[in-house]
Amino acid sequence: MARFQLNANCSPDDADFTFYGNNRKFAQYYGHEAIIVGPAETGKTISNLWKMHMVAMSYPGASIVLARQTLNSVYSTVLASFIDNVLGPNESKWPCERYGGNKPEWFKYYNGTTLWIVGMDKPSKQLSAEHDYVYCNQVEEFSKDGWEIWLTRTTGRAGHIPFPQCLGDCNPTYPTHWIYARPSCKIFRSTHRDNPMLFDQETGEMTPQGQRTLQILSGLTGVRRKRLYEGIDAMPEGIVYEAYDPDAHMLDRLPLLITRYVAAIDFGYTAPGVLQIWGITATGAMILVREFYQTKRLLEWWVAKCLAAMAAYNIEAIICDPSRPDYIDKLKAAGIPAYPGFNSIAIGIDAVITRFKDSRLLFYRSSCDTPDARLIVDHKAYRTVDELPIYTWDRQSGLPIDANNHGMDAMRYAVCYVDDVRASQVVRRVNVFRKHRDKKTRERQEVAQKIVAAGQQARLRSLH
Repeated sequence: MARFQLNANCSPDDADFTFYGNNRKFAQYYGHEAIIVGPAETGKTISNLWKMHMVAMSYPGASIVLARQTLNSVYSTVLASFIDNVLGPNESKWPCERYGGNKPEWFKYYNGTTLWIVGMDKPSKQLSAEHDYVYCNQVEEFSKDGWEIWLTRTTGRAGHIPFPQCLGDCNPTYPTHWIYARPSCKIFRSTHRDNPMLFDQETGEMTPQGQRTLQILSGLTGVRRKRLYEGIDAMPEGIVYEAYDPDAHMLDRLPLLITRYVAAIDFGYTAPGVLQIWGITATGAMILVREFYQTKRLLEWWVAKCLAAMAAYNIEAIICDPSRPDYIDKLKAAGIPAYPGFNSIAIGIDAVITRFKDSRLLFYRSSCDTPDARLIVDHKAYRTVDELPIYTWDRQSGLPIDANNHGMDAMRYAVCYVDDVRASQVVRRVNVFRKHRDKKTRERQEVAQKIVAAGQQARLRSLH
């Protein structure tokens, strides 16, 4: 039996959970398409989960979907929150049963409603089926086409809910993201004051948990602070890869004609380590097809991943962080074709920028299908593409700031290998600079000589 029964109006007043502020306005909205946007820890995800659960309880036989970009990330994040914070710790008291063990494919409510668990990276019949209600977690990770797929699956043909909906949540992102360019989509803004764990809803005072949480979030820097603490749709100043455009450089599907594979690795432990597998097409485009972006992993773990990647993709070479020759030697000892990467940052960045401008550096949207839950909980980048909008120049040194660069470094090693960028290009660049400098010096000298000659002629004329 269900723990409670909601009425047919599905009002937030009837839930065991209390909605506050704009989270409440979002829960009370029954239009077809809506997204709630807000910084970290504002309660937007738990509000979506509770509304989804209320709909499931109120409308027998409904078909409901909980979706995220990758299926594995559903299990490690939003589904874990659904089980812990909505269904509760005692499974015997749940109003539903799960099918598929610890990674369930669906939940069956006792009133006949089905809750499907879906990842956009795993083709599923649910992507083509009719549904009554869809909740997309972390919509900023979806492509516009991916979002619109769910809109076409919630037109009302399923017929169990009088208000079919496609809803989502996301953190603030860059101002030109497709989310903000949809006139049909209702945008709600949640704030930290909407979360009763952070602010007492009667007194308005910050709770002890709020003090701890906001102290952590306020300690973030740059664009991550603006988005996750201040709730601003911000673009950082001085982005290294300004030519990167998610709409142009992200792929929902991999092409069939990949002719070869290379890999790149940036070692890490406390800071993330990154292993990237790049596919190269017949036209020379590079596509990030798979990546592992993890903290707290020993070298043996990375060796095992490299060996598995070699077996799966027939990788010709793994280009490594050259600052750890001892690690490279251990990879070689395991039979891995490991080579130190070319590490001139300026030259490597030039090569990457050239590929971005030519749209020959691409990213499979679901390449990181097993994210590091620690990084997600700590609101840190957990994929290479997360680093791209926050990888910025240091105005004093003229080089990028030494942060948010784990995937950036590995990507640079891979591009320099594929494009055969070598130290000779550094010499050539220096020679070009010297020629330019010498030419300017000669021009200045010639001008000075003309001025002196003109002065001498003037003095001679004055003597006559």
